[in-house]
Amino acid sequence: MPTFSPTTPDRCPQPALASTWQALAGQAAHVEPLYQLFAAEPERAHACFAQCGPLALDYSRQPASDAVLGLLSQLAMDAQLHERLRALLDGAIINNTEQRAATHMALRANATDATEKRWAWADRIHRGEHRTANGHTITDVVNIGIGGSFLGPSLVVDALQSLSAIRGPRCHFLSNVDPQGLQALQDTLDPASTLWIISSKSFSTPETTLNAQAACAWMDAQAGKDWRKDRLVAVTSKADAARALGIMDEHIFPMDESIGGRYSIWSAVDLPAAIACGSDTLRALHAGARTMDQHALQEPPSDNIPMLMALLGIWNNNFLGRHALAIVPYDNRLRLFPDYLQQLVMESNGKRTQRDGSPVTCHTAPVLWGSIGSNGQHSFHQCLHQGTSVVPVEFLVPARGTPQAQHDCLVANALAQAHTLAFGSHSPLAAATDDPALKTHKHMPGNRPSSLLMYPQLNAEVLGALIALYEHKTFFESVIWNINAFDQWGVELGKRISQSVMPVLSGKEANLPEDLQASISYLHTLGSS
Repeated sequence: MPTFSPTTPDRCPQPALASTWQALAGQAAHVEPLYQLFAAEPERAHACFAQCGPLALDYSRQPASDAVLGLLSQLAMDAQLHERLRALLDGAIINNTEQRAATHMALRANATDATEKRWAWADRIHRGEHRTANGHTITDVVNIGIGGSFLGPSLVVDALQSLSAIRGPRCHFLSNVDPQGLQALQDTLDPASTLWIISSKSFSTPETTLNAQAACAWMDAQAGKDWRKDRLVAVTSKADAARALGIMDEHIFPMDESIGGRYSIWSAVDLPAAIACGSDTLRALHAGARTMDQHALQEPPSDNIPMLMALLGIWNNNFLGRHALAIVPYDNRLRLFPDYLQQLVMESNGKRTQRDGSPVTCHTAPVLWGSIGSNGQHSFHQCLHQGTSVVPVEFLVPARGTPQAQHDCLVANALAQAHTLAFGSHSPLAAATDDPALKTHKHMPGNRPSSLLMYPQLNAEVLGALIALYEHKTFFESVIWNINAFDQWGVELGKRISQSVMPVLSGKEANLPEDLQASISYLHTLGSS
């Protein structure tokens, strides 16, 4: 069988880490297979465990010996992870390229008057007590937004609305600028009882602007322009732009400039979720996040779940050459979580420049992807088990569920996948093939890392803790890599170039680079055929 060795460890990203980084590089040269680690450490299955409130992490199937774990803890101390997280919470200018703090942690630390006012207004709609000028209650809410203004609230609604004692209005999310999205919605909506939320910090994001214009034109044709007084709402930091669209002041919910889109579920971007699920659900979401915040700030590296996950991510990515990460929730209500984490992780840490402007010396964000189990077992898990690239996996598994037989099958699948990735054909449960011709085909190398994140059952508190956990994990990794996790200049450049291309597509003359001109020509030819 071919063997695939780890790549050479990355260069140390900052001088303060040099000694520990070098020691970890030495450990990476002779990593023991997982089945040997378990044999050498009889208590490993019970020792590699950490807990925060309802969340528990089993990291025993990560290829890290006691020596490696000790060095990773030292790396956390060298990088001053606790101190940097405290500075973030205290309002330090963490986003140095835009000279801003990152205030998502502070925002959920205590509910503000603005938050309580927003949630009280949302509750009236949620309970069916709010009536429009035409006497209708709200039956449908359409949130127009993209990025964090879509991913955060859609995750919360999809995961938690069914748990609410009162079923709120139906909630729809319009993000993609593809016109088919709005067209499909129109046939399901009653304009007289539909509330529209335009969620955009800048109120100038092209996709959101175009979708809002199309939606307003449709509603104007159906209901006249008076509908904007009571059925059009904005979440934005640009109140004047919202007023120009005919939105009343009492329906403009402010969003602070220091809240990045991928962290904005803790801001007024939560409005559709509050309407759909009720404010009690949002309070529990915040409470779960605060529990994780305190855990991340106070617990030592060996017991700190987000810190452990970040350090093990560094170990896999920078020392063992594993530059991808699969997120696999065995919980259907977390089916949108991999998409949410794609933005959080890859937009935050997909950087090639250190904080001082110099090039990075190591790999940064892994390519994050995933899907819900057990579906993944019948699509991409084959590659996880026998492919030539080793992809670490993070499984999310609830302890309870009904009906019991189906839930037991779900949990059995999750545990079997984690065990098989780790042990492969070395597992005592693996039957040897009696057909020599198939021996190599059926061989599973094992030694493929995974972690289990477990919780009793998904609720708002658990979801809040999970979101905060991955926020802290992402931030801790960025500190070690010496990058800014809170800007996104690649996204901004793509937006600007798109605005240069738009006029040409509508027939106006412009000087564009040859590759764009050629592609536009091909599209025009295909469009006219």
